[in-house]
Amino acid sequence: MDDSIFFVHLFHTQTIFSLMKVSKEFEQNLLRKRVPLPLFLIATILLMIVSYMKFFSNEASANELSTIQSDNRSPSRVIHQIRLNMYEFTKPLILTDIKEDATEFSDLRVQILEYINDKTVSGDIQSAGIYIRKLNGSSPISINADQSFNPGSVAKISILMAYLKMAEKQPQLLNQSLTLSPSDYAPIHQEFPSQEIEFGKKYTIRELLYFMIDKSANSATALLTKNIDKEIFENLFVDLGLPEVSASNANYQMSASAVSRFLRVLYNSSYLTAENSEFALSLLSKSDFQDGLAKGLPKSIKMAHKFGEQGDAQFKQLHETGIVYLNDNAYVITVMTRGKDMKNLSNFIADISKTVYNRFNTNI
Repeated sequence: MDDSIFFVHLFHTQTIFSLMKVSKEFEQNLLRKRVPLPLFLIATILLMIVSYMKFFSNEASANELSTIQSDNRSPSRVIHQIRLNMYEFTKPLILTDIKEDATEFSDLRVQILEYINDKTVSGDIQSAGIYIRKLNGSSPISINADQSFNPGSVAKISILMAYLKMAEKQPQLLNQSLTLSPSDYAPIHQEFPSQEIEFGKKYTIRELLYFMIDKSANSATALLTKNIDKEIFENLFVDLGLPEVSASNANYQMSASAVSRFLRVLYNSSYLTAENSEFALSLLSKSDFQDGLAKGLPKSIKMAHKFGEQGDAQFKQLHETGIVYLNDNAYVITVMTRGKDMKNLSNFIADISKTVYNRFNTNI
């Protein structure tokens, strides 16, 4: 018998004996007080449920990734560290979050807030969530950064990362071929059309990742999602300290701060190998979407980015996340928006991008 199974059985046996002992004592106390038998049975069942919930809670806590510590230099400043808790002797550091906005850029924060207010009053946008952070370890600028949106194609970054994690266990994975059939994918309307792959044609997984990221091809995404290791995909979110998702349900919500974690761990190579992180960001740097963050930057500026759209007849959503390589001062910027007109939303993202770039460029 597997050791882990043995210990689970042992725990269950010990739990039952303990429960029998506790129940016996409980029974004696209850009988002394002449408690009715139905009430006694209910109390016993509740005791067992609480015990088992505690057991499974303890199991879940073994996967807890977040620890909190105070910065001695500033007692009010709280640092959240996300560490993998799956090894015996090491706890690899994935991310460090300082829960305090960057005070040195308070003027930029005020400028963005005023712009959001103007665009909300004018009706150009309904709402926006923004997360900006220099990747040299400074505090973020977050404005409604925990507000939830449907990430749309921005979520394709998670599929890319899951496949690269799979490839770390299967070195030849990216060279394997897959074929799209009509039952795998049904075209949907998009404001920003993508370049789709062909039915019946073989593509390597490496090629499919290219189409999914650089061309935002939903057909490639559908084929990759069909063949993904669901456990690795779902663990990605857990490992990054994000709300759990199901690989079989694409209808989950994400915030600007959550989306930014994907790019942050790629930049730091703290989740994938350095080689795979570099490959992922190189794919993202080839994205041909130019109607958002890129429109607010000089043509010479290098950027790894991914956009996503979602919506219905009433409201549209347009989002983009990216790493802007400003000399040696790279920064991550994620802008998520909701409104009635895609053009207004793309202009809003471009304007925020330009404002942030101009402020950071003068601070070098």
